[in-house]
Order: sequence, then structure tokens, then C-alpha cells
Amino acid sequence: MSSETGEKSGRLEAVRKRDGRLVPFDLAKIAAAIGKAMDAVGESDEAFALEVAGVVELALSGRGAGGGKVPTIEDIQDHVENVLVELGRTRVAKAYILYRNQRARLRDELEVQNPPGGRRSTSDPAVRVQESAGSSTWSKGRIVVALMNEAGLPRETAAEVAARVERRVFDSGTRRISTGLIRELIAGELVDMGLTRALRRQAALAVPRHDFQRILRGEALTPWEHESFAEARPAGSPSELPFVSGPRSLEVSITRAVSSEVIRRYALEDVLGEGLAELHLAGDLAIEELGAAELPAWIGMPAELLLSGEVGPGSGFDLLDELADCARGASIGVVLEDPAPVLSPLLRATRPGSSTGLSAWLSALRAVAHASGRRLDLGGIGLRSRGFLARLVAEMAAEAPGPYAPRLFLSDEELGTLIGPKVGGAGRDARQASGGGMVGSGLVEDAIELLLQSGRLIPVWGGDRRFAAPGCRRSSRERGVLACGGAAVINLPRLARRAGPWRESQLFEELSGLVQAALEGARAVTAFQARTKNGGQSGFARMRTSFALAPAGLAEALFLLGDGRIDPDQGARILGLFSEAARRFAKPGDPEIVVSPFYGERSAARFAWLDGERFKARPGDGGGDQGELFGQELFGPEGAALQSSAPYTHGYGLGAPSGWWPGEAEARLVSSMTGGALLPFPFIDAGRLKDAGGAELLGDLPLLSTWRRFSHCRDLVGATGREPGLFTLIPGGGASDEEATPSDPPASDGSPDEVPGAPIDA
Repeated sequence: MSSETGEKSGRLEAVRKRDGRLVPFDLAKIAAAIGKAMDAVGESDEAFALEVAGVVELALSGRGAGGGKVPTIEDIQDHVENVLVELGRTRVAKAYILYRNQRARLRDELEVQNPPGGRRSTSDPAVRVQESAGSSTWSKGRIVVALMNEAGLPRETAAEVAARVERRVFDSGTRRISTGLIRELIAGELVDMGLTRALRRQAALAVPRHDFQRILRGEALTPWEHESFAEARPAGSPSELPFVSGPRSLEVSITRAVSSEVIRRYALEDVLGEGLAELHLAGDLAIEELGAAELPAWIGMPAELLLSGEVGPGSGFDLLDELADCARGASIGVVLEDPAPVLSPLLRATRPGSSTGLSAWLSALRAVAHASGRRLDLGGIGLRSRGFLARLVAEMAAEAPGPYAPRLFLSDEELGTLIGPKVGGAGRDARQASGGGMVGSGLVEDAIELLLQSGRLIPVWGGDRRFAAPGCRRSSRERGVLACGGAAVINLPRLARRAGPWRESQLFEELSGLVQAALEGARAVTAFQARTKNGGQSGFARMRTSFALAPAGLAEALFLLGDGRIDPDQGARILGLFSEAARRFAKPGDPEIVVSPFYGERSAARFAWLDGERFKARPGDGGGDQGELFGQELFGPEGAALQSSAPYTHGYGLGAPSGWWPGEAEARLVSSMTGGALLPFPFIDAGRLKDAGGAELLGDLPLLSTWRRFSHCRDLVGATGREPGLFTLIPGGGASDEEATPSDPPASDGSPDEVPGAPIDA
């Protein structure tokens, strides 16, 4: 076979470039270009890219044998597009076409009219380089030095790349060229020479112009963050609560949105390892807050550390200045711990509702949170400040709810000091008759009920280590700053689909591997944060950093594993494996891993969208669900279609499973955990629980009754009370010596064995 045909022994030997030169055919270059397109849509697969390149080579070889022509670059690109479309990879084909058009526009920018006198020489100083700070004359040596420093190339290779770029620039006849365009030319030469690793190190971190314009218009960059998708949540989803206003609610400026996108790309390429980045992009797990990976997600800050000097009536407002500065060191927010000693003088100096009292301080705290785009919450009040806590709860309940209103984290013991004796469902008169101050009064209980409804009071619990902030736990004598570096969120519904109904052991096996990957992410992110300045907060250098591990789609996964029925005990085993695997695979020096329900809203939306796309593309690859076998959608808790566009649930919400009183199932779910938070709170329509006479069984304070039931059940399950499974609870939330069964179930699918009030381990 002649070299003009570009074939030898049935294989391509040459390709004709756009300038007419014949160059050797390189299958790896085609595969690399396809791989870049797949990376752009989150479908990285080197084997598939090489397979497509092989199909293209086969097609071109057959064409060459019949027509006797050497294929051109355009021929190859046309074949790649056709093969991708025929194989059903339309999204990859679209990305490839966009990449091809971008390269074409780059060539068009360089194709300008040559100046009088013809082609320039390499010593012609008329070629100017446009830089951010001005312009300079062309210098090939600067390109060589940059490639050696940035891409790690040896001098000889760097000089060859620089010479190729210089030749293209001078052949084009352009008089002025930008540094961005030079980088694009360098990237093209690195691809042509097969220097993909150097390309990755040298490539600029930038936001595409199209994405930047969408940010300017306030549009979401991803389909799972689009409003039409984010609003398609199952009933009772925590994202319907007033204090959640969408996945991008805290990105308060265009500057922050653009910088977040740049940092996210850097974290994927340079912070996470290649394997972990692939798991993140594929949707098996997610490392949250990558757009602010240089900062910890949450900070737990004792109030006393923010003050200098003696505490007085004005100390609470003085503290806000330091708190605002502290907030810049976290990507999500700060929990101000133990604020009672600082704010108590303010209470003593003012009356309830005073314009300069606690209500004014709470309004100022909300304003600081709004201005900074961070949450500023309160916690760790303690048992010695009951009077302060009662006033704080009352003042917070009087505030209007909103996305930046502070939340209050209260332990079981702290809540217990406020509500006084447990009473039944019709106990409003009894509460008000208790009188004698705010503690234990109906006023405080009504305020607690209101805060629970708006999501501004979150019950927490712990053993020897108390809750400090989302993803942070504090020992009894620890008084320093704590931080949660971030969170790894695991896609549980995908694991459940792969395992199939009743195959819990297979799910545990895969889950164990993902927990190991999550530990790698924790090491990488916290090490990256240690190399940064933590947002300019040099005083945080000594803070102890932990890392959160969070489930996404727990209710959906249990529904799939149980073949249509949610088993809280099975969920307890899953959460127990989270903690146990994290301890087992941890290495010396690793950050503490804390299982937390506070993370995963963005990831849950992303996982649901990715799984929905996979299900549509490959309906037979889902682990053998009945819905797939019979071509039907499989519906999960609250009637949400598991293959629809509804985001998965996050946290510990179970969606009021049939046969359980509100709070009972959640108590069983968290029985394997020594500490945590009840998030989302188990809401239920009180009207669904009525006795034979039509009276509501949950009483006039249904959420407070639910918390009481949850706390009591958790104590019993934890072997601190009677044997679990040998008790039921009265509707009002207190324990009954004589077991009582409600006459109307909280939720039922008609099964005769689903009786509310049945033993908790039934």
C-alpha cells in the first residue's frame, strides 16, 4: 500500500493536517479528545474512549481502501461525532462538537492578513502580548520558562513546544495576541505531542464565557440546581422548611459564584485524587462544598473567645464585630457556643422586647448573617442558664422566620429544663396553671412548638462528647475552636439498586468501599485547607478539624432494600456501618469522622438527577428492581417516583413510615449512634391521628409531643429504660404504665400487621 493512501496492511499510517502536511496516525490522540468531551459531561471512561477511537480507525481504513485517500483531520472528527451518536452518547457528542467549534474559532482568530513585507521573523518585535497589567514584546523564552515551572517539562521539550507556538503565531501574521490565546495554543501543541499530564498541570482555571453569562443572569449552571428540579421534592421534604431557600441560597454575589466555580474545578483536578474525583463525578459519592474547599464548612466558636476585656451590657453587640470576621473563615456558617455569660448582662439591663435588648441583638445577628452570606446559629447554652434559655426561646419565637434567622441547637437535657413535667395532649390548661415564671410555662412550650415548626430549633444529643456545630463534637473540657472541614455524602439509593431487595450484605460491602474513599477525601480536603490561610483567619491555626460523613436518600434506599417497606432497624445498621467503617479504616493523623445529617441537600439533588439519566439511558442496569423488570416506575416514600426528577431526601427523614408513631421510627434509626441531631424533624399531619370521637391524638403541641416520644424511645432502645419492644407510648408523648394503642394509625397501606403503637421492634 502506498504512503499516499495512508494505509499499510489494512491500517492507517498517516493523516493529512489542515496545512497539507502528512503526519503519523495516532489513535491515542483521538481517544484523548473523546476523553476530554466525556470528562466535560461527567462520564469519564478511558476504555470507552479508546473503543470509539478504534471504531473510527476501522471506518477510515475501510474508506481509504476503497477511495485511496489519506483521511484529513476533519474526516476523523466527523467520524467521531457519528460514532458517538450511533452509540447513544449524545451528550458526549454535543460536548465534542462544542470543543471542535472552540478550536475552530481559535484558528479563525489567528488567521489575519499578513502585514506588508510578508511573514515576520522570530526577531520581529512588532508582535505584542496583551497582559492583564499592560503589554509586552513577544518572548519565546518566557514560554519556555513557564512550561518548565508550571507544567514540569524538561528544557528541551519546553523549547520545542514554544517553537511550535511561535511558528503558528508568526505564520498567522497577527500583531497582537492575548496571554489567554497563547495558553490555548500551548494546550493544542501539548495535545498534539501527547503531553496530557503536562497539559493538566499547565491548563488555566477559568469559567467558560457561556457559564459566566449564565451566572450574570442568576441562572443555575447545572440541571439539578434549576428551580424546576429543586422544587420537585417529595411531601415533607426538609427543603420545604422556611429556613431553606434553595441550593445556591448562600451565594450572595456574582463574585462569590464565579470564584466558587473556579475553586471547584481546581479541587477536582488538583486536590482530590483521580479515583476519588471519578467517584465524585460519577455520582457514587460527593465531596460537598468543593466551591469553597479552602475553607472549613462550619466553625464551633465559644463566645468567650471572641471577647477581650470584662463582660458588660454592651458586650453582646461588641461580640458581633468579631463574629462577622470569624464567619469569613467558614463556607457555611458559625455556631456561637455558650453565649449566656456574654448576653446575660444585656438581659438584666433591659426588659423583654426592648429595642436595645435581646430581640435587638437577634435582629443584628440576622443582619450580620445576611450580609456575610453565612449562617450564624446558637448552641451549647448549658443547664445552669435556664432563665436565659427561656428568654432566648421566647425572643426567637417572636422573630419572623427567614433564611438567615439564627437556629438554636438544644440537647435533650436543655429542652427538659424548659418544658417541665410531661403532660398529655389536652394539657394547655395544666401548662398555664404551672405559672411561676417562664420555665415550664405554657408560653415557653408554645414558643418551642413554633420554633420546631419553622425549623429554628434542632434537638441534639450526645454522650461524653456534646454537639458543637454540624460535623463537630466537643469533649467536656475542650474549649478551643472546632471546625468541620467538609462532608462526604454517599449515594445510598444507587447502592440499594445495585444490591436489590433483601440483599443487605451486598450493600454493606459496597458501602464499606465508599467509606474508605470518603476517608481519602477527608484527608485530601483537610490537608488542602492546612496549606491555605483559612480566609485570612490566622487565629484559627490551632483549631481542631473534623470531617462529616452523611447519607443521601436513606429513606429511598430502605424502601428499595425492603421491597416497598421501610425498616428503621435496617437504617440503624447502615448508620452504624458508617461510624464503624470510619473508625476501622482511619489512619493516625486523620480528622475525626462524624456522621451528620446536616449535609447533602445539593448532593441529594445531583444524585437523583444523575441516577435518573442513567436509568433512562440504561434501563436494565439498576440491580434488578421490580419496576425495571416490568417497565414501571418504582415509587418511594410519600409517593415520590424513585426514577423521576424528584431530589432524594437527605438527613434522617423517613417520611412517616406506616405502623409507627411520629418519632418512634427515628429513635430506632439513630439507636446505633452515640450522638447526633434530629434533622429533619419528623413532621406529620396531626389531623391524620384522631381517636374515635374525632379528637386529635397528638394534642395541641404535636411537635413537642413528637420530640418527647423520640427522646423516650431512644432511651429505651439504648437500654437505659425498659426492654425495647415491650412498650408503647400514649399520644401525648409520655410513657404509660398501662400500654395504650391509638385507634387510628398515623399512616397505613392497608396491611393487617401494620398497627400503630405496636412494639417498636415489630
